[in-house]
Amino acid sequence: NLKYVGIFLLAYSCAVSPWIIRNASLPSDGFIGISKGIFWTNLWVGTWLRDDLSYASAAKTGFIEKDQVELFNEKRRNMEMEQDFFRDQALNNLIKKPIQVSGNWAYRVPKMWIGTRTDLFKMRAETKSVFWYVSKAFFFGANLVIILLFLALITVGVIKKDRAAYLSLVFIFYSIFIYMPFYNIETRYSQPVFSVMLFYIALSGFIYKGVIKNAKSLFNSKRQ
Repeated sequence: NLKYVGIFLLAYSCAVSPWIIRNASLPSDGFIGISKGIFWTNLWVGTWLRDDLSYASAAKTGFIEKDQVELFNEKRRNMEMEQDFFRDQALNNLIKKPIQVSGNWAYRVPKMWIGTRTDLFKMRAETKSVFWYVSKAFFFGANLVIILLFLALITVGVIKKDRAAYLSLVFIFYSIFIYMPFYNIETRYSQPVFSVMLFYIALSGFIYKGVIKNAKSLFNSKRQ
């Protein structure tokens, strides 16, 4: 139904528009407000990055010669002007180490989704205090529950050939594949499509027609 597709797209646009407006207001951003003009640097980092962002880590895995770490650090300080250099390095890694690069891409995908989603928050609790750990554990658990619930519901939706399920997967797979080659080890990179997941869960016919209906039937049977 086009009406529900329209509602879906409107809700999604409302969810991501603050992110776009915020980026567009940054003085260092490009024309469309979502890029700093360091495409090739991010692509190059994405060829070798796993957990450690330091260039020493890239040297350990053979993506940088050990005696060139300082050179790369110098280039990074002026990365917007050194895009040709990073382009050559990125393409060189893609051509000469495709299997290793693909492994790094696949390794990082879960990092876009699993976490607390509080990386950009300034928490009032003192870092590593009891309340800090409790808060982090709560957010981590809430995020995990949402992801697992979405996966369960989207599986049911696909089996039932629900159009909304297919539409949701378009956003999910787009986010995964568009960010996979780049620096993407924070959950904020999946944040724009996280709203799609919440929206799908909230409007899932499986919940309304299944879980809630069964809960009401169980409640009424106990009252009788």
